Amino acid sequence: MEICDEKKCTGCMACANICPQKCIDMKYNSEFELHPMIDNSKCIFCGKCKKICPVYNKQHKKTTMSCYAGYSKTHRKNSASGGLASALSKYIINIDGVVCGCIFDGNAHHILTNEPTLISAMKGSKYVQSIVGDCYIQIKRIITEKKCLFIGTPCQVAALKSVVGETENLFCVDLICHGVPSPHFLNDILAQYDYIYSVAFRDKGIFSLKINNFENKMSERYMTAFLSGMSYRESCYMCSYAENKRVGDITLGDFWEIKGFRDTKYGVSCILINSEKGQELLNAIDDDVYLEERNVKEAYFGNPQLCHPTKKHRNRNKFLSVLKKTGSFDKAVKASMKKERFKSWLKKRNIVIILLKMKNRSV
Repeated sequence: MEICDEKKCTGCMACANICPQKCIDMKYNSEFELHPMIDNSKCIFCGKCKKICPVYNKQHKKTTMSCYAGYSKTHRKNSASGGLASALSKYIINIDGVVCGCIFDGNAHHILTNEPTLISAMKGSKYVQSIVGDCYIQIKRIITEKKCLFIGTPCQVAALKSVVGETENLFCVDLICHGVPSPHFLNDILAQYDYIYSVAFRDKGIFSLKINNFENKMSERYMTAFLSGMSYRESCYMCSYAENKRVGDITLGDFWEIKGFRDTKYGVSCILINSEKGQELLNAIDDDVYLEERNVKEAYFGNPQLCHPTKKHRNRNKFLSVLKKTGSFDKAVKASMKKERFKSWLKKRNIVIILLKMKNRSV
């Protein structure tokens, strides 16, 4: 039984969470995308998976009420942008609540925690699809007694709301999302290393995948594919959440291309308030944040994913063809992105030349 059209499936895992028989597992298809696979020997054909699927069960999207540029005074320096997600997480934990967010410990996955020490593990961008496991069902139990903050991609927020509905104890932050590459692609690169002690997807606006604090050709190709719109799920190119109406109470991302902000050195968060609950949550961390109200059109300018999905790369079919034949992400990128790889090499070479010229002038 197919739960939804495979091309529209976001891999959100709502179906796996709701299944009473636990007979749905996430497995890779021929394009190495994680999709729900049903064990028909256990299935009782109750239809709950289809009823809960966000592809059919559309969630209400909200019009943005207000837009801010800002940052957390305590979390910004160690965050990818302004540190607002960490500030919100700290507040929820301080009032005896629970936070659900993504960490990377060799794999990107969501965890539930009430431990302040784990907030730092959730910091930073992770340019790979996160596995949510059974977090939605756990949250459904938690919010009967406590407040819970969920931070994830818009499709994950929609999935959570499909499972638990709208409740006063649940606060949702949807992230401005370009699209999500398969975990297989990252694992294909990480498998080349005997030992990995750190992986960083981004450092204060610099888009690079650093493994053991070193960026090699394979990790460079990973980010080139990501930024060029080559390596996302098929559903990402037709994403119904990449628009100006949002599923979260708050939308967070980077405030790219911002003008006239007092301090951009360590990053600036784009903060869209989409509900009264979202505004109340932002007000609760007022002592820790610096905010400037902005026209929402400024946010759209630097974040086109707030208006439309990322465009599919022109060589996507070639990329998939090589990927299916070899199973190698690295080989697929090398075969389909020669122009981008050359530009990247040329850009780095020009930077070296410029630095040498500057050094010569100073002598």
